[in-house]
Amino acid sequence: MIVRHAPTIEASATDVCLGAPSVFEGIASIPSGGVVNTGWTIEGIPYEMLGTTAQYQFIAAGIYTYTFRAGSNFGCVTEQTDSAFVYSLPTVDIPQGAYEFCENQEIQLGVTASVDNPSAINSLTWLLDGAPISGGNPAQFNLTDIGAYVLDVVAVSNHGCETRASLEQPIVVYPNPFAGFTWSIDQGNELPAVTVLPNTSSDITEVSYNWGDGSSDELEFHEYDAAGSYEITQVVTNSFGCSTSHTELVEAYNGLQFYIPNAFTPDQNNHNETFYPVVSGSNITHYVFRIFNRWGEEIFTSSTPDEGWDGNYKGAPVQDGAYSWSVDMIVRGRPELFSKKGSVILMR
Repeated sequence: MIVRHAPTIEASATDVCLGAPSVFEGIASIPSGGVVNTGWTIEGIPYEMLGTTAQYQFIAAGIYTYTFRAGSNFGCVTEQTDSAFVYSLPTVDIPQGAYEFCENQEIQLGVTASVDNPSAINSLTWLLDGAPISGGNPAQFNLTDIGAYVLDVVAVSNHGCETRASLEQPIVVYPNPFAGFTWSIDQGNELPAVTVLPNTSSDITEVSYNWGDGSSDELEFHEYDAAGSYEITQVVTNSFGCSTSHTELVEAYNGLQFYIPNAFTPDQNNHNETFYPVVSGSNITHYVFRIFNRWGEEIFTSSTPDEGWDGNYKGAPVQDGAYSWSVDMIVRGRPELFSKKGSVILMR
């Protein structure tokens, strides 16, 4: 009786993701004689394939049984059975729609990603025009440049299986408007009042002001109940719905109210005895009031508002007649010097 050697074999199959072909490789050898045939059986179906390498593409994920067999020229056959793994691809659901944002606006987008057992989602990568921007879910990012962007998300399982999902419409980023204004104190108003002059971009469709005292409106003039410091915030919106704000600290003071009579009668009857300007509703930081006789000689001066001339010079009454006067004031909130000149009739 002669005992012949059976082939020695070693078989393997690559673990793959669904959609990729499984590669089967077998090695067969024999000490004496020769290996004359090899074959594969996949899920019980024999495949007579030449050589020891084979490819097969499964149509569904799962665990599949395969057998590799080799026969010698003496009819001795060896078989090895093992399993091939085909892993599921991740499923990615990205909400579709029109995504429109403004410059520097924080964008937050989320997806639903899953994969069948025994796999698990290992990573999510967001791509903007092909460049990675985030690995979270939801993704949070800012776009600083206006334009249209293609957004993709790539889900990868722990077995390396990958699915890419895309927004059907690009993300559109619109420009922000430019906000700004100058301001001035309305000197002709008795209460402190501010007038603003917008300095904004040309695409503005809405403008509003928060006046810093609890009130807001779309007007360019505001009257305060009391003098003080106020933060005025302008909010502008353009045709894309993008908004920008600008804030200025404003010192609001009462407007300047100035009146001076054209005659007075210092005749000791306790009526109209002194002559002086009536100034109200202002914050005066500098004040000079002067009286001159007909020869231009200064006969009275005062740096105190409400201090008037009593018709005397060097302790003695002056003659009836016309006298010149001047007032120079610096009013807080008013950039230029306030100066007035005129004449008054003195009658006793």
